[in-house]
Amino acid sequence: MHRIILPCLAALALAACVAGQERPKPVAGPGSVAPPSGTLLSVEDYMALVKGNTIEGTSATAGPFVVHVNQDGSQRLLFWHQGVERRVPGTLTVRDGLLCSAWEGVRGGAPRCSRIYKDGDTLHAIWADDGTWNSSYRVVPGNPRNL
Repeated sequence: MHRIILPCLAALALAACVAGQERPKPVAGPGSVAPPSGTLLSVEDYMALVKGNTIEGTSATAGPFVVHVNQDGSQRLLFWHQGVERRVPGTLTVRDGLLCSAWEGVRGGAPRCSRIYKDGDTLHAIWADDGTWNSSYRVVPGNPRNL
């Protein structure tokens, strides 16, 4: 059993090391269903909150992430895959009253849409197509990671 646990712990420790930058601290997510509390944000309120700013949080699929959203809706994603820093360009758009992100090389560039709930200073993204939890994050003013 130690043969399995020790390499896993070493891999986790290595993955946590990123040259010159700290990963964002995980934000507790509501699990796999919509959050029981919080207020559904309108797309207008959400866009006003994030444009020109950065979001830092944790996603269901990629773990810790950082996204800077430009005023024009273009965005840049920073995440870590197998201990390697990745930066991916994308877009944030509004479709049928939903917030939709598309990322170069992710799902063939196809957008996936969410509803955003605000609970204090934490935002929770819930996939619009199946109602499952996507991510939880906080908004950080400006572009502190120069994305």
